[in-house]
Formats: sequence, C-alpha cells, structure tokens
Amino acid sequence: MIGYYTRKSEWRREHRKGGRPTGTGALSQLTVEEKLTRRRLVRRRAELLRKITKEEDKELLLKLARKLKDVEGQMDIPVAEKLARRHPEAIKQLRRKDQIIRSYSIA
Repeated sequence: MIGYYTRKSEWRREHRKGGRPTGTGALSQLTVEEKLTRRRLVRRRAELLRKITKEEDKELLLKLARKLKDVEGQMDIPVAEKLARRHPEAIKQLRRKDQIIRSYSIA
C-alpha cells in the first residue's frame, strides 16, 4: 500500500498539468539576489497598503503614500494589480484613500 502511494505521488508530481512551465515568465530571468530583493519589496508594499487602508489621518496617509511610491519605484517588474486577491471592502477603502491622496497631490 505504501509503495503504491509513493509511486502514484511521484507519477503525479512528474505529470502535473496546468500552470506556467518552469523557466518561463519575467521573474525566472532574475538572479537569486534579485528575487530576494523583489520579495522583500513586494512584502513591504503589501504592508504599506494594509497601513493605508487602516489609516484615517491625512498627513500620515500622505507619508505612507510617498513610501509606497518609493517602494514601487525600486521594483523593476511591477506587481500585477489585477491578479491581487483582495476583499471587495478593502478594494473600496483603497480607492477612497487613493482619491484622498490624489486630492492632496504627492508629487
């Protein structure tokens, strides 16, 4: 029974269907150091977005927006916003906060 399960799981691993083939895509061309840097920037960006959704003070919102702009400027390959999984309520909050930030213009 154990041998059968092991063979079946190995076969499944080798013949898995779907997904992007290994070695393709924009991120596969990055070195290990670049991938690590990108991962840290993406996590920092996500943290800033969470803080922006919770923040109500306009001055702090502007500071967080500037930091977010800096982090996004450091990223060679931008994050695909359409692929981000977010709760509809969080999307509404981000849009509302974006309008507030744009009204104060963070040039």
